[in-house]
Amino acid sequence: IGNRYKLHEGGEWIDEGENGRPDLLDEAVWLLEYNRRARHILKDYGGTGGVPGYVGRDGIEPSAITAWMDTREWYISGNNPEATFLYAGNAAYYAINLNRFHELQGGTGNHPEYEEWMAEAVESYDWGAANTSGADGDRRAQGYAAAVLYRATDDPEYQSVFKDYWVWEPDKTHGEWAGVNLWAIAAMQHAMLPDDHPNLDTELQNSCSNNIVTRANSKADDIYANGFRNGMEYYQFLQLGGFNTPRLTVLGAAHRLTGDTRYLQAMQHAVSYVLGGNQLNMAYLSGLGERSDQWIFQPNAYLVSNKNNKVYTPENYIGQTSYFGATGLASNYWFTESKYAEYFSRQAAYPLAADPPSVWPGAEQKFQNRYSIQGGEFTIHQQMNHMIFAIGYINAMANTSNTPYSLAPRPEVSLNLNEGQSLDEAGCKLRVTASENTRRIEYYAGWRFIGENKDAENGFEFIWNPAVTFLDQDILITAVAFSDRGRRSLPTEEGMARIRISENSQCRIDDDEPTDGITFRLFQNYPNPFNLRTLIRFDLRHFSPVTISVYDMLGKKITTLIDEPRAAGRHSVTFDASGLASGIYIYNMRSDTFNQSKKMTLIK
Repeated sequence: IGNRYKLHEGGEWIDEGENGRPDLLDEAVWLLEYNRRARHILKDYGGTGGVPGYVGRDGIEPSAITAWMDTREWYISGNNPEATFLYAGNAAYYAINLNRFHELQGGTGNHPEYEEWMAEAVESYDWGAANTSGADGDRRAQGYAAAVLYRATDDPEYQSVFKDYWVWEPDKTHGEWAGVNLWAIAAMQHAMLPDDHPNLDTELQNSCSNNIVTRANSKADDIYANGFRNGMEYYQFLQLGGFNTPRLTVLGAAHRLTGDTRYLQAMQHAVSYVLGGNQLNMAYLSGLGERSDQWIFQPNAYLVSNKNNKVYTPENYIGQTSYFGATGLASNYWFTESKYAEYFSRQAAYPLAADPPSVWPGAEQKFQNRYSIQGGEFTIHQQMNHMIFAIGYINAMANTSNTPYSLAPRPEVSLNLNEGQSLDEAGCKLRVTASENTRRIEYYAGWRFIGENKDAENGFEFIWNPAVTFLDQDILITAVAFSDRGRRSLPTEEGMARIRISENSQCRIDDDEPTDGITFRLFQNYPNPFNLRTLIRFDLRHFSPVTISVYDMLGKKITTLIDEPRAAGRHSVTFDASGLASGIYIYNMRSDTFNQSKKMTLIK
């Protein structure tokens, strides 16, 4: 879906990747083409050459419909100098990159679209210069546009405007927030110009370079000092994606300017934290790894939903990062007072967080909350710019062979059952044949999740004990495969089978039932009573999931010792009670239909 689009409802589908542009430039030009259309439409209706500052309609009517179906007239504001300067700088920057791409492709001269975009940039800049109010926003946008246009045209007049702005800018030490600051982007444009660039003001260039290196040193120092070497800005809210979206543009710029690998290594540490090297072993990018964000805001996600299947949920669009959550904020803060906010999730957590919830460490306040606006909103426009640059730059430095990247293949699965197979409610083995990249299999009966397995060598075997409610009815068994790269299988006939559960039928899917007489059994711990440590033994009749947990006499769970599938036979686990007070405790074993508890006594 994300690689195809239409310019209007009746238009033809346009396939990205087939128009001659790299995908990154293809995405960037969307805003520029909108600005260009809006500027020229405004001129047709009385504008004087600027870009409008606003297009849309205020207010949401009770009968509102989705934007792509809305055919009402939209309102457009008048010419806006700040928006026009931004468009001028972006158009010139896009033209520069078109030429760079053209050169890499072996072309000579300018890219076919270069002149058109440069004309847009110069004309828009001239309009902004003639109509600016002198407000701070106008001045910053003009300084940025001037820096880019000097790089593109060699015209010293643009450099003079940028220099005046750079000397004036009162806030050249502020870090990155939702986006990279305009003054920082402008400084990077000028700092990276070659020594022989016409009319280059070397004193101005040194000032820009020194500013970048100074800020990069401060940023790198923070990363090396942070726990897990994460890229969190200590003075920013966690809710701004601080933990899962490091702002690393300045480090990339400093590395490009100096070649010092310390900056690149700091970037790698921060990104490694995002990709799983964190307190929760979680990848904060959708579709990556076994633990990644599952409930994040995705515009038009319904387009990839499968409404005809009760089991399969669509993959998140791969490579998105969430807002992380309004962590550390009190319940009456505007971001958290909604019942759908992250604060609601934390009130159901143990231990119950304070208000503000300072008991939990910041990074561990990440909750998978389907209904959380904090974990989902603002995903695209405030977070992705940072992640695109950080991971893109590191990949570019590592991929010295120019080998193109490709999407990890989707796993495939075939359920080893015959359609109409009758099974015994006492338990039956479910097995699959899966592709090599399959990491785990989830099994479903109808829409209900019944279990999972990661044992590829044994066909991801899962022992299913149907509930009484399943007797004498047809049940659709579905196997869903997951790879270790975050991909999941699609619905296929091979991955599903309809079966009937009957009290009188026998389960004979294979012939490897154990014959050594071993049954499910939980032994008394030894020694008992015990001081600090004791051994718990148990038998399993066949390969099956098993959970062994310890509780106090009030039924409160103390710990879970085992929670995973184990092979048939005798097993043992040691319980360490060094952190507990003397008293009587209960340990419980659950496996298939087996459920038994025993008491043990701790004496210190």
